[in-house]
Amino acid sequence: MINPKIENIFVDEDLKSKEICKNYQTKFPKAKLIPITSEEKDEVLKKVSKTKNNILITEAKGDIFKPCPGTDESHICCQYWVINQVWNCPLNCTYCILQYYLKSPMIITYINYEKIKAEITKKLNSEPDRFFRIGTGELGDSLVYDNLNKSAEEFIEYFVNKNNAIFELKTKSDNVDHLLKKEHNGKVVISWSLNPSEVIMNEEPLSAKLNERLAGVKKVQDVGYKLGFHFDPIIFYDNWKEGYSTLIKKLFKVAKPENIAWISMGSLRFPPETKDKITDKFPKTKIVYSEMFRGKDNKSRYFKPLRTEMYQHIYYELCKYGGENLFVYFCMEDKDVWQQVMGFAPQNNMHLDFLFAEYLYNKFPKMNIPKPIFKNYQEFITE
Repeated sequence: MINPKIENIFVDEDLKSKEICKNYQTKFPKAKLIPITSEEKDEVLKKVSKTKNNILITEAKGDIFKPCPGTDESHICCQYWVINQVWNCPLNCTYCILQYYLKSPMIITYINYEKIKAEITKKLNSEPDRFFRIGTGELGDSLVYDNLNKSAEEFIEYFVNKNNAIFELKTKSDNVDHLLKKEHNGKVVISWSLNPSEVIMNEEPLSAKLNERLAGVKKVQDVGYKLGFHFDPIIFYDNWKEGYSTLIKKLFKVAKPENIAWISMGSLRFPPETKDKITDKFPKTKIVYSEMFRGKDNKSRYFKPLRTEMYQHIYYELCKYGGENLFVYFCMEDKDVWQQVMGFAPQNNMHLDFLFAEYLYNKFPKMNIPKPIFKNYQEFITE
């Protein structure tokens, strides 16, 4: 992986002696450590350089633990919960919505872990008979700087003894060595976003190459972590069929199906107004020139026949090399696509949430998760 550089380390004045600051200074000795007051924070976020070479180490005031925003009711979502402990990502993938969704390009890391854990505990205790899938990769890559942040270790320790939750770390990096000796009790999924090597080279150039990600997969699998994979966004290009077939064949030479918790699929999508921003920032990218339309959720998407063709091919290859006992699901797709590709569709978001719990309960009995009862999943309580 190409190692992004940090130039300035902004930090709340009363946190400047924390170990995380020393970690960043050791890794980036030319970086400036700049303590700031709470009054200066907003101004720094507004005026800081437009690059992602700056980090802010701070404490969160509002809620950090939230339901994944997903999309509107026209598409099935999976009732995932997110810990928004890191904001922004230095990998600069061409299609990344964070570049346009987040107001500041600065990477923000919240380190008041006890507050965040208290939020999670409150939610888990409020629905003890429901199983929660929880992760940190919604607003930033979970692991790019985690050997410096140490946040994954904080949360792994927390989830070790939680029977009604599983914790996921999502990444496009190969930064896993610091987690290999960590006791996780089978309650942690380490997931990779995957694309063919051609797509990685053209659209994810700062991320770990495919062989580097697969080396990371082997490392964490060897010490008992569960695995997850996200074919998202699936990107159309001239040689896409061969590219995705080769990718999946390589994947299952490393990943053992019995260790895989879930696999997602989702096609390229973005708010239409971001097209010009993508072409301005990445003039060589071709991703915005495919035929697309505005979907019911107001995102630009490939037309359904193309999406369905791509999904059918990838799903076939997953079953061919990984067997038919994989839990494969769609991120932000409608029931018709589910039906055409997999031959069934969840009734609604709550049903998909239940199907996750049922699958994990049966596949990983040593997790001792609560036996899933459908009525416990019929209401999605967000507070």
